[in-house]
Amino acid sequence: MARNSIKEPFVLIESDLVLETSLLNNMVYPDRMAVAKMQPWLNGTTVTINTQNKVIQFQPGTTETYSETRYKTVNIYSFSLESWQKITKKLNQYIEEGSVNSYYETVFSDLVDKQELHFEAVSFDKKPWYEVDNIQDLAEAEKLFPVVKEEEIEYALY
Repeated sequence: MARNSIKEPFVLIESDLVLETSLLNNMVYPDRMAVAKMQPWLNGTTVTINTQNKVIQFQPGTTETYSETRYKTVNIYSFSLESWQKITKKLNQYIEEGSVNSYYETVFSDLVDKQELHFEAVSFDKKPWYEVDNIQDLAEAEKLFPVVKEEEIEYALY
């Protein structure tokens, strides 16, 4: 729905993420994708990255084993206006064809495969982040980011 309202570069951040905010410092540049090396507890879409640190392929979520190094999409992307215009053109094509039940990554994957969209990978491996999809994920995220109770906060007096 926002595809016709966005008229400038932007960062897309899914709302179910918790993270060390300094990880976003390298995402303010256009056409970047946050990634983390795939781990056994992660699931969802992965990407392959070439030696120039560019995303060259998307793979839908799978539990199958694989031989090459894959990276989990963290679901944070930055876009130039030019890239966004390519994405909206492809989105409009999907909508006109009645294909409205796909993840947005399907459009990204199509455009990357055709070399019409280019992402530089930004590693999120060095600092904590977590995707919270259920109550178990919330419990794991709280281990990384403990909730501080208000009575534990010391207020500075000025």
